[in-house]
Amino acid sequence: MSAALKEILSVDVSPSWLWGQATAAWRGFAAWWRSELFDLLPEPLVAWLGGTAGPVIRLGVEMNGVRIEGISATGRLADGTTIAWSDYSLAALDRYLSRIGFKRSGGIIGVVLPATTFFQRSFGFRCAHARRSCDRKAGTGTPHAI
Repeated sequence: MSAALKEILSVDVSPSWLWGQATAAWRGFAAWWRSELFDLLPEPLVAWLGGTAGPVIRLGVEMNGVRIEGISATGRLADGTTIAWSDYSLAALDRYLSRIGFKRSGGIIGVVLPATTFFQRSFGFRCAHARRSCDRKAGTGTPHAI
């Protein structure tokens, strides 16, 4: 036997390590197979199977108004616009959504936070009923701990 083959055969491999490798390989194969299958199916069916069926309405704050983006059930941007702060209302939002074929009640509402707000070290919280508790935890706790 060659030295390289003896070295490979003498490696100490535990059953737990082998099980971890096998499960990781299986997950990779399953993900590949699923993506290949989904490439063959129609997009609405893929959206339904993937749990993303239904439109997403993203609302974001901009300097001059509210940015509204309609995302189709397949994950593609259907349309986007900005409604000025002076013109923004639920009626204006509904008019825009109906123009692109969406309904407020028929979609998932997503709020888009600006990167400068989202990626700061801490968040500000308003707590009317538990002001002292919130003040004490706001600097150290996570949003889930408060």
